[in-house]
Amino acid sequence: ASGSDKGFRLLELLPSQQVLVKTASFGWREAFRIMLKELAPQSDEGEYVRPDESINGALGSDAFPAEPGRYRLYVGNPCPWCHRVTLALALNGIGPSVLPVTNLADAPTRARRGGWACEPPDEASGNSPDLKGVYDFFLPGTNLGADASRGSFSGRCTAPLLVDVAKRRIVTNNSRQMVRGINRADFGAEADAGFLAGGLPDLVPAELEADIDALNELLQRQVNNGVYRCGFSTSQRAYDRAASELAAGLDHCEALLGQSRFLLGEHVTESDVMLLPTVVRLDSIYATIFRANVRRVGGLPALRRWAGDMMRIPGVRATFDEAQARESYARNLFPLTPSGIVPAPPAEVVDLLEGGAEDADFARTCFRWRRAPAAAGV
Repeated sequence: ASGSDKGFRLLELLPSQQVLVKTASFGWREAFRIMLKELAPQSDEGEYVRPDESINGALGSDAFPAEPGRYRLYVGNPCPWCHRVTLALALNGIGPSVLPVTNLADAPTRARRGGWACEPPDEASGNSPDLKGVYDFFLPGTNLGADASRGSFSGRCTAPLLVDVAKRRIVTNNSRQMVRGINRADFGAEADAGFLAGGLPDLVPAELEADIDALNELLQRQVNNGVYRCGFSTSQRAYDRAASELAAGLDHCEALLGQSRFLLGEHVTESDVMLLPTVVRLDSIYATIFRANVRRVGGLPALRRWAGDMMRIPGVRATFDEAQARESYARNLFPLTPSGIVPAPPAEVVDLLEGGAEDADFARTCFRWRRAPAAAGV
């Protein structure tokens, strides 16, 4: 077409494109593998190997008792591991007066390590400009001056991060530990106004704990981390294995939800908290950017109904900004999306996240209770 940019027109001018295509293809793939190994550690077979969380204190333990105002949580909206923690806070009625939350910016060009920046600088950690500074400031066992321990943390600076402000220590960077601690903690403060009405849900009832733990393990490998294993694979065999396990995991959830309102019966449990962050990202982010397209929420009617029910619980919808997360994945994971073009969301995703109203009366039927809501009559 007249006026179009044809680059160097090499494919028009060269007598044969074979060497050019082979060289470009090889160089592009090798550069992709090298960059992805830095972003996402790989096995010898090209499978993504998620690093273990390095700090594993337990909220609610003798070392870290549940005390209002003592802790601070650092999270980033795009991250599903952060999302599960903010969901746990919302479902337990734990607001910022009890456990303050700092929302991090996904800004790898401004962060020294790990991709998370503090905008504005974080006052709670000595005006740290990024999560690396927060890790340095709250490094376990340090009680030095504000600048004395800077630069001393040598691991991956991942979010979410829970810190003990009073003792200037890191509690944990393990999201599953945080969710379990939140689900069992009683901060002794009234829950935020709303459907909780002073109640305290029981998301890990003793009689279901073994089933919850087993399902959480399946979800972690096949679904939550399964989408990342699809996106971060560097071999076809590794991708095929991850995609197959993802499909099996989602089919298992569909079967469970075809028999009951929530994953493990008629009430929300911790397993529902673990599944939702992946589900709300699946069709618009993971299916496109991570090639995790073996199943769609729109094609799983029981899962779609369940996700809609979860969105009816007051406070759940406010834990996630889908448009911001979609832009973050598309612009910042440049080895996967070198163009930086942000995909449009499917209409069903928009309807799920924005359609329908929160319903406090419905929400009160969704839980077992450790402490019954004053106005619920249960």
